[in-house]
Amino acid sequence: MGASDLGFLGLNTPLVTPMDRGHGSCGSRRSDRRAITAPNMSYAKKNKKKKKLMKKGLIRKPEDTRLLDLPVPETLEGSIAIVWFRKDLRLRDNEALALANTADYVILLYVFDEREFGPDNLSSFGFEKTGPFQAAFLVESVKNLRRNCRIRGVELLIRTGKPEKIITDMCREYLSNGMDVNVLAQKEVTKEETTVEFLLQRSLKRISTEEARSKLHLLWGSTMHHIQDLPYTAANFFPISFTTFKQRVDRKKKKGIVRPEIETPDFIKNPPEPELEPGDVPSLSQDLRVDGLMEPLELEKPFPMPQACYAFKGGEDQALARIDDFIWKKVRQCSLK
Repeated sequence: MGASDLGFLGLNTPLVTPMDRGHGSCGSRRSDRRAITAPNMSYAKKNKKKKKLMKKGLIRKPEDTRLLDLPVPETLEGSIAIVWFRKDLRLRDNEALALANTADYVILLYVFDEREFGPDNLSSFGFEKTGPFQAAFLVESVKNLRRNCRIRGVELLIRTGKPEKIITDMCREYLSNGMDVNVLAQKEVTKEETTVEFLLQRSLKRISTEEARSKLHLLWGSTMHHIQDLPYTAANFFPISFTTFKQRVDRKKKKGIVRPEIETPDFIKNPPEPELEPGDVPSLSQDLRVDGLMEPLELEKPFPMPQACYAFKGGEDQALARIDDFIWKKVRQCSLK
């Protein structure tokens, strides 16, 4: 783990290892108690170029990397809620969806970020960010999410482009009618995703007026243990090894550190009038420019992968079926033998 791994916790501090202090190997018990050094001076303040980029909004300020910026309200009554699905392509145990259902109107949205696909958007290592099998898995997951939304009487809007622009334009239209708009999404931790969060948050703040406001609410939902329920804070203690992390977490288990599962709503409120166009799932080769697979993808059969030991298929239903089969059938049978 390096210093960059701690950026999602809002810390601009280097990680001190035992080797830096001359205390032997990183696996020693003493090294596990090493924390993080006191915050150093912001490098952005010393660098004029970075300071100019911050003013233009091209890079984030240190305070913009905090994990959860603002407290999330308990209810969104009297407003429009837009649920922006990101990596959490599920209805079950989705805090953002449950909170959105307290608003007067609910809009469900997924955006295929154009910067994640195609030969023109390469990673720092020179290859495409999203390969053909990953793209096929994502398309299957979105299709399954849309089907589950329709079962509950609401449509999942699908768009292709830049999420910060698409959501901002959508909010601007509703703000002109004098209604507050709240955008809810799962908090992500990596650089590209948090940059999109910052750009969207800045755009929503700019279009807000005294009569109607738009806000972005980020909720944590990607780990079993909620980040706010951990028995330590990253500011004063961050375990280097998993063993130390597990020991400290196990001590708190009796206090219910794992939050109960959020129930899947049987009914989701409808969006405001006039209803927006649902949008189509983009084509892999033409829209997303991901080559290597034949289309259309058959929704009933998993895509064949000769190298894989298991034929994975995207979607919440498939994931739950896989968990049920692996944990409650295979693992349990092995434990009983």
